[in-house]
This record gives sequence, C-alpha cells and structure tokens, in this order.
Amino acid sequence: MDLNVSEIVESIRGKPFGIDFDVEVKGISTDTRTMLPGEVFFALKGEHHDGHDFVKEAIAKGAIFCVVERKITGENEVLVEDTLKSLGDLAQYYRKKKDPRVIGITGTVGKTTTKEFTYNIMKKSFKTLKTEKNYNNLIGLPLTILSMEDEDHLVVELGSNKKGEIRRLSEISNPDIGVITELTPVHTEFLEDVEGVFKEKTSICEYVNETMVVNGDNAYLTRIEFPHVVKVGMSIDNDHVVEILEEGVDGSVFRIDGTEFRINVPGRGAIIDASISVVVGYIEGVPPLKIKEALEETIDVHHRMELVDACGVTIIDDSYNASPASMKNAIDYLSLKEGLRVAVLGEMLELGKLSAQLHLETGKYLKGKVDHLLAIGMDALYYLAGYGGGFYAEEIDEAVRVLLQWIKPGSWVLVKGSRKNNLDLLVKKLKERLCSTTFTT
Repeated sequence: MDLNVSEIVESIRGKPFGIDFDVEVKGISTDTRTMLPGEVFFALKGEHHDGHDFVKEAIAKGAIFCVVERKITGENEVLVEDTLKSLGDLAQYYRKKKDPRVIGITGTVGKTTTKEFTYNIMKKSFKTLKTEKNYNNLIGLPLTILSMEDEDHLVVELGSNKKGEIRRLSEISNPDIGVITELTPVHTEFLEDVEGVFKEKTSICEYVNETMVVNGDNAYLTRIEFPHVVKVGMSIDNDHVVEILEEGVDGSVFRIDGTEFRINVPGRGAIIDASISVVVGYIEGVPPLKIKEALEETIDVHHRMELVDACGVTIIDDSYNASPASMKNAIDYLSLKEGLRVAVLGEMLELGKLSAQLHLETGKYLKGKVDHLLAIGMDALYYLAGYGGGFYAEEIDEAVRVLLQWIKPGSWVLVKGSRKNNLDLLVKKLKERLCSTTFTT
C-alpha cells in the first residue's frame, strides 16, 4: 500500500498514542475477522456492533495501530472525533495521491449494471478497478479506493438512502466523469419525495471535474445545471440517440451513433445502461471495436434480471432490489414473453408515505401484462388491490406451494422485490421443487 503512518495520521487529523511511525502499512481494515497483520484497523460504530469492542483483538492480530473515537488501551491508537469520517478523509487523500481517472455512477435504477458495463469497457484499454458487490456506501467506497495499487481508472458506484450521502461519497471520490442513470421515486422514506431524490442524486455535480453523462429521457435529469452535460437516450433531443434493433430472451441489439452493439443482459433498462457506458467509453477514448467486445462479455448480474432455467420453466430472478421504475421495466420484459406469465412481487421498501400509492400504481400497471400475480409483504397487498386479484402469501414456503399449482411447462416467472424480502430464497426453493416435479402437459 502506498501510504505511510505519518500520511495516515495527518490526513485524518488524528492524535497518536504510542504508535510506531516507521512501520510499513500493508492495508486498511474495518473487520477483525478478515484483518491481516500490518494493517490499520478503523473502529467503526454500526447499528449492531461497535468496532471499539474489537480493538484489543485487532492489536492481538497484528494491527499496527487502531483508529478510535475513545481510548481503549492508550497504546497503538490514533484518536479522532469520527472514525467513519476519518476513513473517508483517508480515502479522499489517497484518491488525490494516486490520481486515477474516476467515473462515479449514481441513480435510482441501473447503477450496478452500468458500473459493470463501464468497467468491462474501461479494462479493454486501461488498468481499471471497480467497486465490488454492494460496496457503494460510506464504508465500501473508501475501502475500494484504499485498495488501489497502480490502476489508472477507477469505476465507482455511489448509493444513497439518506440525505447527504451522495455529496459525501462524491467528495471522497471526486469523479472526473459523473453518471446518473435514472431518477425515480426511491428511498422516499428518508428523502421525502422525488424532488428530494433529485437533490440527493444531483449533488454529485458539486464534485465532478469534467463531464456529467445522464439519461436524457428522464425529465428530471434534463434539469441538471452543469457546465458540460451529455444526454443519452431514445428521444431525438439527446446528444447520443439510442435505437433499439432487437430485444430477446438472451439480450438485445441497439444502435448508437451509427454503431450497433449487442448485450447479453435482458430488459430495456439494460439497453440504456449499456448506452450510457458506451458514451463514457467514447469520452475516455476506448475504440468502438473494443467497446463492442466489452459489451458482449458476461457481466455480474446475479439476482438482477438473471434468467434461471428451472427444468422447463424460466425464472427471471430480479430479487436483488426493487423500486417503482425497476418494477415497471421488469414487468414490461415479462409481458413480452410467450407462455404463462407469473409475477411474484415482494415489497418495495423505503418509500415512506408514498409506499401505498406506488404499490397500488404498480398493481394497476400489471393489468393485461401478466396471467397470475403473487404478492409477499405487508405493502405488497396494494399490488393486489391495483391489479384486481391475485394471491397474497405470508411466507416463502406458502408462495412456492401456490406457484407449483399455477406453473406449467414453458411458463415465465418474474421474482422481484427489495432485498429484505429474501426472494432469492424463493427462487432457490422454487427451482428445487420444479426440478423434482414431473410436468405433464
């Protein structure tokens, strides 16, 4: 790691107690379970655990010192006011020191897919690092930045469900290119309404150095005030116009700026995500042929519109998360399929006072697009009210039993809901039961 003890202490404005300034720093850790000797341990306070309870363990496991908000041993410690802020401050310093080209991606839908497409494109021409898994928060982003070695490009996803998080993440990562994929009602429990979401997501603009790339088909995003905004979308008013040529089970073909591209991720939303990534590739100078190759490579879409073959039935596993916009995208995709179409929908969480209305509207949107609806979760009852029918399951095993009564060979089953619904478990159990059942036609 390209940091020494003095740099760390100075960048976090810490007060050292009994530390060795000459020892080599091998990394940063926030978890003693995975910590290695020679790393610096940050004692973070979470909802369920306080890192200060593990300071002695960290030192015993070889931490060269611990960053703390209160003295625990008085030795091998650096005292700060806020360990989470200090972790971000250190990452901000390291980002400036390493000085990579940073692409920061946010939005209410499509962040992860856009990140994966963009990463595939960037790595064709540059040594590139990306945020892994769901490392898009105030802990994961700093740890990603602090894991940099000799990369010259960094692709980061910026997530938020509370006011001020995007601003802080943007301050830490200081993107050269900022991306907003979509803006729809999400996290309204904390951000109040769509205007609140708009202010939160567009706060990235305060820290972007050069260019904002946005979904120009979104009415809110056309309001962005920034010196250089590039709009991408299907409307002719965009700077880069996307034309869909083919939508299929295994992906889609689209044209942008006269060049055709193919992706292996289903759904119209993925086309816009890929198109935004293409434009970012153009800006960074990646040759079109390499961009085409990158888009055709498999990306990590586990539990995101993932097609699961369940012995004659296709499950569309979109159980990773859910919002009103992503629900509509998934429903549109399901509606195009031939055969019995079944929607298994869990709650969309963190919608606050708008929750009932948005679930009801989603239920109405289902009309004429699916053959059966199964809902799971308290507010999911509003799907049934909007749709005018369906079945409400109180738990996953009951849902599986009902689905087995409906499903026949050739059926398509969409499974989608917020992560806390645990619908990935439903997908697993449904596949197991389907593949242990002999279908008759």
